[in-house]
Amino acid sequence: MSRQWKESPPGPEQLALEELFENGEIADSDTPTQIQQRHPIFAQFTNRVFYTHFRKTKAKMGGYAKVTSDQRPESDTNIVFRNAPYVTWVYVDHTRKCEIVCVAVAAISGSRKVNFCLLEDNITLNITYIWPSAIYSPEELFRSKLNPVGEHRWTMDHPKIHSFKSRLIECGLTSRSLPEALIVIKLPMKVQRESHTYKRSGVKTADGGNIVMLEFESFQKEQILEDEDTSIVFE
Repeated sequence: MSRQWKESPPGPEQLALEELFENGEIADSDTPTQIQQRHPIFAQFTNRVFYTHFRKTKAKMGGYAKVTSDQRPESDTNIVFRNAPYVTWVYVDHTRKCEIVCVAVAAISGSRKVNFCLLEDNITLNITYIWPSAIYSPEELFRSKLNPVGEHRWTMDHPKIHSFKSRLIECGLTSRSLPEALIVIKLPMKVQRESHTYKRSGVKTADGGNIVMLEFESFQKEQILEDEDTSIVFE
């Protein structure tokens, strides 16, 4: 039988967790699952209880907990997302004498900042973006019901909103948690990683969407090099 977590006044489990944060023994990449398995004092609590207090303690002490698939109930991981909204293509730039790999990615509506990272294999591109705030804000998600025009007004105690808020607490989703989504793209060929070899821009579409545009220089290929680039003349 699991014990009850004592937060106020703090029990030994809360004090132990705070000490781990204070001593820097919990890295930003550590998940609640890893910490609970690493320290026997937390094994007597259910995953849900520990996850909740882990995130609350990390937020209180100036950090935020990352939400990963192993921190959610199993039903939430049974999600299939196919045909992600991106396109890659290649063209030859005869001025720079190399092939250019282009990427266009549709940003999720409400996400204002998108980051990208080209991995060391020179062909894998990671696109990350912060979730739109409305998905973890009941005030935004239910705005039309909380401030209706000509109909019954809901309160924050409405069962639908209350259960949503409870679910957010379970998943550790708050305005401070800043959960990220990730798109992994395999480029059609290897590209260079130096900062001067790529270009980035954002395009706003007529329907209100945002498109991320990226261009990367590939490694030069022999067939697009001219003779003068591969010869030495002594005069």
